[in-house]
Amino acid sequence: MPRRKKPVPLRKQQGSTAELRQALTRRKKSELVDILMELARGDRGVLWQLTARFDVSPAPDELVAATRPAMSSALELMKRGSYLVEMSDEGLMTEDVEDCLKEILEALGKSDLSLAGVIAWCSAMLEDDRIGFIAREPLQSLRNHFQTTADQ
Repeated sequence: MPRRKKPVPLRKQQGSTAELRQALTRRKKSELVDILMELARGDRGVLWQLTARFDVSPAPDELVAATRPAMSSALELMKRGSYLVEMSDEGLMTEDVEDCLKEILEALGKSDLSLAGVIAWCSAMLEDDRIGFIAREPLQSLRNHFQTTADQ
C-alpha cells in the first residue's frame, strides 16, 4: 500500500513564499527580467501567461505555433459538438461550441498561416458541421477574406 504524502501546512507554504519574495526583492530588475525570459523560453505556458498578464501581443511565430494544434482540436470539436447539438431537440450547446471556436477564429485572422491552409480549414469546419449553423457566418467570412487575399 503506497504511502500518502502529508500536505504541507499552510504556515510553511506561506513561509517558503515569503522567503522567495525576499530573495527576489534583493535582485536587480535586469536580473529578474532575464530570469522571466529564460522561464518563458523554456515553457510556452509561462510565455502565454506573461504576455497576457502584461498585455503584450504574441509574436506571429508564437501565434502560428499555438494555432496549428488548436485548428486540429477545433475540427474535432466541430464534429463532436455539432453531433451533440444535433441530438438535442432545441439546439442546446450551440453557443458553447461557438464560444470555444471564437478564440481560434480570432487568432487565425491575425496569423500568417498559409492562405490555402486557412481556406481548407474553414471549408473542413463548415463540412464537419452536421447541422449547418455552428459559427457559419464567421467561418464563411474568414474563408472569403483569405480567398479574396489569395486571389489578389
